[in-house]
Amino acid sequence: MLKSPRIPPRLLQTLQRAVLSEIALEVQYQSLQDTEPRTRLLYPRALILRGSALYLIAEPHEGTGPKHYAVHRFSQLRPRELEPFPKTRFDLDAFLSDGTNQFGDGRPVRLNAKISAALARILRDTPLSEDMTLVPKGDAFMMMATVRDT
Repeated sequence: MLKSPRIPPRLLQTLQRAVLSEIALEVQYQSLQDTEPRTRLLYPRALILRGSALYLIAEPHEGTGPKHYAVHRFSQLRPRELEPFPKTRFDLDAFLSDGTNQFGDGRPVRLNAKISAALARILRDTPLSEDMTLVPKGDAFMMMATVRDT
């Protein structure tokens, strides 16, 4: 597990307020592809934790649909309370469910694996998918499930 990136508390508080109050943000953000921070206007929708990193899900002003922004890559945030917020409905469950906003292409794949009895007990409580099955095979189990390629 990677260590969590350092996030200044004031920056996090501003992001949380913007998400909860639907306030647009003018930000300085440096993506992995950028050589220096760029100014962007974002409409925050949610904060999610993926692994050890916190991400803002926001719609860019250009209207290209919601995207992930690594919170630790923001250098400045300025709330734009008078900026009209988009009226479009945002469904976080739908945004996350198709898998395309994770690594990989999100297409469904059939996963077959031989797993230990201990892992089978964990997966009974927290299955990988709706169609997951566990079949005893000696002192182990065969696990089959349809998952997203992420």
